[in-house]
Amino acid sequence: MTNRATFGKVDSSAAARRVGRDQLVRELGPWADGPGPVYRQLARAIAASIERGALAAGWRLPAERALASGGLFVLRGADG
Repeated sequence: MTNRATFGKVDSSAAARRVGRDQLVRELGPWADGPGPVYRQLARAIAASIERGALAAGWRLPAERALASGGLFVLRGADG
């Protein structure tokens, strides 16, 4: 899924780009419907959105609080 050679390297033009909370929630859709821990389901959904071009690699995601209150309802301590 992630090209290890480019992981962590962000194009300077993409560094300032952000994905809005509502846009991210719409793009992910029903991400928690599959098997496994919720953190893996969320990671898979984000990776799939990047792979299909719905989200651009390197774009900043919304803050954790915004995501928790805005539709994803998952915090860092979620384990399944």
